[in-house]
Amino acid sequence: MIIKRHVVNVFSSTYYPAVNGLSVVVQLNVRALLDLGFEVNVFTESGGKPKYSENVLTYQIKGAGTWISPVNGPDVSRFYRDLVAHDSAGAVNIIHAWHTWTTTLFYKNIKSIKGSVVLYSHGTSFSTNIKGIKKVLRDIKYLGEKKKIVNYLSNTNTLITLTNNVTHFRCFDARIFNKEKRVVIKNPVNERNQTQVNRDDDTFIAKYALLQEPKVFCLSNYEPIKNQEFLIRLCLKFNFHLTLVGSKKTKYADGLEKMVKNHNLADRVDVLYDKSDSFIVSMFKNSNLFAFASQNDFAPLVLIEAIKFQLPFISFYTADNEIKGGVFCESQQDYELKFEELISSEVKINELAAEGKHFYDIHHSFEAFKANLLATISS
Repeated sequence: MIIKRHVVNVFSSTYYPAVNGLSVVVQLNVRALLDLGFEVNVFTESGGKPKYSENVLTYQIKGAGTWISPVNGPDVSRFYRDLVAHDSAGAVNIIHAWHTWTTTLFYKNIKSIKGSVVLYSHGTSFSTNIKGIKKVLRDIKYLGEKKKIVNYLSNTNTLITLTNNVTHFRCFDARIFNKEKRVVIKNPVNERNQTQVNRDDDTFIAKYALLQEPKVFCLSNYEPIKNQEFLIRLCLKFNFHLTLVGSKKTKYADGLEKMVKNHNLADRVDVLYDKSDSFIVSMFKNSNLFAFASQNDFAPLVLIEAIKFQLPFISFYTADNEIKGGVFCESQQDYELKFEELISSEVKINELAAEGKHFYDIHHSFEAFKANLLATISS
């Protein structure tokens, strides 16, 4: 029996139907809260509702999805006027944030919150390149000293992080936050709808399954930060079949297609768009390795989805490098060495597949996510 619990207000810059990692996690967050019997209000720029959330009240906040920078971005105080209006002494307010400076702006505006406040920190200030790090440093310098940031953060009851790895700049909020208030909750992944059927997709999968060379799969948006061109360059050095899948065609994707054509790789590299969930699940199940090439992602959900389907992964280091079932790489040279080893060793692939599935079941299943979320809010 589901017991009716307190009201939970969820704030996020992005929500359904947006297609990105944060949107997916927030949707799963809402779904878990509903399963647990909470009354949920969502404050976001996106006005859509997933099918499972008919009872959710969604408040559309214009400009909530804007890139909020303390240097040249808009004031976020209007978000909190809406949030405070629905606040009560018994409410739980979950703020989904993904940058230190955004977090600080939050707490400069919600000191008057009556209910408890949970900061859900996503991918805080993660960057492995110099340009990104300089931007983070600039923003933090603008906001003021570390002491001031700690003061703002002290208004929260709990900080949820995605990983225990808080030793780097990758999770600045967690480094300066009271350890007793910090909780690690691992992300789950969305269940894909496999009822969709496409004859052309079925034909592609049938041919794909018969390929003799190692089959490498990459699922990621087509944008420079995702670095799919690096994977195409690997095709010039090693013998394998690469399939890239993204949500939509972009200028960067056009460049990838030209790259494939110029290097005569059309028989070994697929650049595909907007594929069904059924197709994507089939790719996870029929591939030998999942390759992720971004060097700027904090905790990619696709790595978790790969181990769910017992597909080993290779990736550059992320903040959440605790994930089992794949290998992380420090540099492009390191990536190439480990990549060659993986596509050449069926034994290693099988070992990683078993390790990843076991890790997923313990740490990333939706039931584990719900239990951890309930324990955190209840405390």
